[in-house]
Amino acid sequence: NGSARHANTETAVQIALKAAEDTGYAQTNYICLGDYDLRPCTGCMKCFGWQAPDDGEVYCREFNDDFGEILKMVMDSDALLFGAPVYVMGVNSLSRIFMEKMHLAGYFSFTPLFGKLTHRPVGLITVAGQSGHEQTLSHMYDWAIGLGMMPVTAPPRPPDTLPVTSVN
Repeated sequence: NGSARHANTETAVQIALKAAEDTGYAQTNYICLGDYDLRPCTGCMKCFGWQAPDDGEVYCREFNDDFGEILKMVMDSDALLFGAPVYVMGVNSLSRIFMEKMHLAGYFSFTPLFGKLTHRPVGLITVAGQSGHEQTLSHMYDWAIGLGMMPVTAPPRPPDTLPVTSVN
């Protein structure tokens, strides 16, 4: 959950996690980014091992924050479900911090995490009061593709009506 508040985005993510568990094929672990001390990325590239390959522990060296704990949970997972609230027609700042820092496992990284998210399934959820779902979801989708992840969707279930969409 990329929201600092325990409100609508949390509810949407919890509902999706419960649905995944109800299939009998998934075990889930819920985290809320608002419960962690996350500092903004400064683009220093130290986490990428930019100056020389980094064979040590991978974390953001610029700030002493809790991102390492979150990174470990993400890297230990088989899939990711990421929900973000829509603020000012885009993801909120806390979600953006997470998205930027996750790039140390992307294709421009010189760390042992290079490409480790390739083909990992990711479900994406946006929650907005009125508008902004589409462009925010598109941004999150592009982020996931940039990390090599596979955005997935859930097919409609019998009580659902078609189409299943986030459009108001």
